[in-house]
Amino acid sequence: MHVKVAECVIGLAVMPVKPPLDPQLLEELGDEAGLDVFEVAGRIKWFDAGKGFGFIVPDNGMKDVLLHVTCLRRDGYQTAYAGARIVCEVLDRPRGMPALRILSMDESTALHPSQ
Repeated sequence: MHVKVAECVIGLAVMPVKPPLDPQLLEELGDEAGLDVFEVAGRIKWFDAGKGFGFIVPDNGMKDVLLHVTCLRRDGYQTAYAGARIVCEVLDRPRGMPALRILSMDESTALHPSQ
């Protein structure tokens, strides 16, 4: 299992702590940094490391989110397996919704690549 989440305890509730966006990432985004960013929880629909991308199916029924290998690697992951649970920040762009930053990934629900 591979889970990366920082948490803090407030009273009796455990709340995730989101680190601020990396200044280098903001610089890479350039003009897109002003676009809407929101958090999405869902599962990996598929990911093809050879192609360098895959898709996330959000829990809230929104359209699929593009997951690019550069986003994964920037946040410390090498690949993503179908069925894994994921929480990420997503950009709302006119041409679709790409994942911007992986906040956590739980591979305990993922299908093994041979399945």
